[in-house]
Amino acid sequence: ELLKVTVITQDGSVKYESLVRSEAEIVDYNTRFSGVKEEDYHGNFKTLREVQSDLTEFIKEDTILIGHGLENDLRALRMVHSSCVDTVVVFPHRRGLPFRRALRDLVMYVLGRLILDNPEGHDSTEDARACLDLLRHKNFLISNLEA
Repeated sequence: ELLKVTVITQDGSVKYESLVRSEAEIVDYNTRFSGVKEEDYHGNFKTLREVQSDLTEFIKEDTILIGHGLENDLRALRMVHSSCVDTVVVFPHRRGLPFRRALRDLVMYVLGRLILDNPEGHDSTEDARACLDLLRHKNFLISNLEA
């Protein structure tokens, strides 16, 4: 279930971030993967419908979404978007789909940088910035090959 949504701009700054109120009782916050701790999740958070409404205020038809495994994010958001650049596709697994490289491994291999190494848990902003950096790196390589 979706607990947190983070959207960054092309310069890496956070444009939108919200915890999402669960429709069911949460029995495990799975902090290692969600980045959300039980103590973070007390208060009046937005419903999924409210988050969807917020996102449609600035994600338009021509907005390009960038991420890793975007189909999972869009499924959790219960949204459809046609302009997506997914690092799973741009940096395919050597055995092809349905295999995919973990974002952490991909960033280490391509950029030589360690991410998702925080004992506090997953950081969705770090993920988003890593995807942006991967695509910038890919574009840099393509630009240099074409020159």
